[in-house]
Amino acid sequence: MDRSIINNYKICYNKNMETHSIFFICKFFLELLKMLEDILVILIIALLVKNLNIVTGVLCLIVAYNYINDKLNTKLKFHIVNDEHGMNESIILEAKLNNKYNTLFMLDTGYAGPPVLSSTYLSIQNKCVYGTILQRYRSSLKYIKQGVTDDERHHAIDLLLQDGRCQAFTSGCTMKLVGIGSVVEQQADMLLCPMVSFKNCFGFFVKTKNSYKVDADVLVTNPLPSSVNILTCDYLTHSLPTMIDMYNQNLCLNMSNLQTMSVEGTFSKVPIKLVGGAFVVPIKIGDIEVEVTVDTGAPGPVCLGKNAASKLEKYWKGETPRKILQKGVNGEEICSDILFSSLDIAGIEFEEVGVFLNNKNVEDVDGYIGLGVLKALDILMLSTSIGFRKSGIPPRTDFSFASKGECSK
Repeated sequence: MDRSIINNYKICYNKNMETHSIFFICKFFLELLKMLEDILVILIIALLVKNLNIVTGVLCLIVAYNYINDKLNTKLKFHIVNDEHGMNESIILEAKLNNKYNTLFMLDTGYAGPPVLSSTYLSIQNKCVYGTILQRYRSSLKYIKQGVTDDERHHAIDLLLQDGRCQAFTSGCTMKLVGIGSVVEQQADMLLCPMVSFKNCFGFFVKTKNSYKVDADVLVTNPLPSSVNILTCDYLTHSLPTMIDMYNQNLCLNMSNLQTMSVEGTFSKVPIKLVGGAFVVPIKIGDIEVEVTVDTGAPGPVCLGKNAASKLEKYWKGETPRKILQKGVNGEEICSDILFSSLDIAGIEFEEVGVFLNNKNVEDVDGYIGLGVLKALDILMLSTSIGFRKSGIPPRTDFSFASKGECSK
């Protein structure tokens, strides 16, 4: 049986399954649940049309509009891209600020607080509005590396405020930015702006948040010297239930009860725990149990801080010892030795994943699990739990691009 099909219907997958018939019965039932909402809407519209008059016609249009609007607004399209060397993968969404400025956001579940506008990126984003998302992202990194002055950053924020759509608070806030190897406190400007719109899977820019609560977004600014704008963990938790569908590259927000019910049983869940505003989950890596941040903003696999790394005994090295220099959101650089080990997360097992043993500790947790492994998992965020299931994409285990040798102790 095709393994990719099994991954798409994990509710039916069982290593001890004896017959294919059980699988296809479960497959049919799951698809039926997914179509139930569509069937109900079609039935309602059909009944209204059957007794068509002015009242039922208006009701029919309202039902159809709300249904289509819900479908358009709750499923965003993202892109898994990398840099010019084919490394450092990121999840990127296309967005509009003030219903006017085309921009890019990186989805970073390890980053708490309001969405972050990178003043460094804003100062060069007009040079990177053409081409595919991959081309725009790589072009943005190229211009960022060339350097941006403080005056250019301030000008970019001033330009955003000039059209009068955003309002600045007279006093900002101090944000604690927890990177992969450092913690930096910085003063951040706070802006109240029209709701950020994101491109959905149909190619339209839509506003995804519940406008009955508030039809605006609080945004903060930060230089972010090596990054585009950041869509944070808080943005996702304000739109629960949320699902990150890695295989189809969709971000599903404000899922309906039927949508949630149709997929919830396919996920293995653990209770929610937040540290520094980000999700933290227990995992077993090799022979040790650790707690790690779920961090889609980190391109690496499983990364362990220095203390946790010293306890790991069940691992194996590649044919050639390799190391990698990671750069965090605060501009910090840490050296990591690359090893391999087994992984168990929420009862989901991987026989081999990459493990980066960092030469510095990580604040408040044992480490973080980055996109190198997370792309192999779909993620479901609920009010009391976070769930995982295999996405059908293998975790990254090829690190031949990394430098030969080991980090100095």
